[in-house]
Amino acid sequence: VAEETVGRAASLADERRVRLTFERSGPTRVDGDPDRLVQLLMILLDNASAHSPDGGTVTISVAGARRQVVLAVSAQGPGIPDAERERVFEPFHRLPREGRTGRGTGLGLAIARRLAASHDARISVADAPGGGARFEVRFAAA
Repeated sequence: VAEETVGRAASLADERRVRLTFERSGPTRVDGDPDRLVQLLMILLDNASAHSPDGGTVTISVAGARRQVVLAVSAQGPGIPDAERERVFEPFHRLPREGRTGRGTGLGLAIARRLAASHDARISVADAPGGGARFEVRFAAA
C-alpha cells in the first residue's frame, strides 16, 4: 500500500518541486484498512512536501522487524521545535512561519494521529537526519 501511494503522490511532489524516495526493509505487513492507511500516508506526504524547500527530498521508509513496522516520512526544511512536537497533532494548531502562504487548516496531523490510533499505532515527530522533520508511525506487525 505504501509503495503504491508513493507512486500516486509523485505528481504532488513534482508540483511542489520535491523528490520522493521510497525504501523498504524487513517484513512490512500490518493489519488495517487500506483506504485509511493510504489517507494517513497522504497526509504525511502532503505535509512533508508542503514544508520542503524547492529541490528538496522527502524520504518514505517502511521497515519491519518481528513485532513492529515503522512507517517514516522525513523531509528537509525548517523542522519542528521541541516545544511544538506534541502540539502539531492538536486540531487547528499551525506553527508560526514567516511568509506563510495561508495553505492548510491545521487539521491534517490531528487526523493522522486519529488514523494511527484507529490502527493501534503511535505517531510521533523528531528531527530528521540532516535537518528537517521525521514523522514515524509505529504499528504492530501482522
